[in-house]
Amino acid sequence: MKFELTAETKVYLGRTLYRIKALVAFGLVSAGNLGGWVEKSENIDQSGDAWVYGNAQVSGNARVSGDARVYGDAWVSGDARVYGDAQVSGDAWVSGNAWVYGNARVSGDARVYGDARSIQADLWMVLTQNRNEVPALLDAIRAGRVDGSTYEGDCACLVGTIANARNISFADIEHDAGRPCEQWFAGISRGDTPADNYHSKMAEQWVCEWMTANGVPVVDVAAQEA
Repeated sequence: MKFELTAETKVYLGRTLYRIKALVAFGLVSAGNLGGWVEKSENIDQSGDAWVYGNAQVSGNARVSGDARVYGDAWVSGDARVYGDAQVSGDAWVSGNAWVYGNARVSGDARVYGDARSIQADLWMVLTQNRNEVPALLDAIRAGRVDGSTYEGDCACLVGTIANARNISFADIEHDAGRPCEQWFAGISRGDTPADNYHSKMAEQWVCEWMTANGVPVVDVAAQEA
């Protein structure tokens, strides 16, 4: 084995992640070096020079293999694959069924996802299960009151916002940080609105499309204020 999970943990969106530690020297890594965060040992191939550095994290069924590197504050999740000589860095996210391979570089604030239609379909399922809270969710998205990194608080993720609208705990609603729509909302931070955040913009669009398709009135806030 080239690495192990340490006892150092953190919880992100309901998932427990473990700091990794190199057991042998490989690539640019020395024996004893601490790495980034993974949910399970299967997230990184035990062979090759693949590694996760710093505050980067890999969760779900995502896998980093070959000589791939994930570092910075990057996040790889879902069923994503990063392999070959690929690198994911900065604040970049790779999730869904996306693959990053060869000599590819994903960096900065880039977002690489699988099929966007599957994200929308997953979101619509959540909206259908929580029909009465959809208008409040839309209002929160438009007002910048969504924080995809937490289930609780006045500014929370998708399920947390729905729970707030219903005045119950998020634990009482079906939730899974690994599902596509919750990962999408994780790209929205407190203060982000459809005007300045792509994830917020698409969330607003998908929610409005669901409301129109299901006969729920969509209030144009901008028109009302005018």
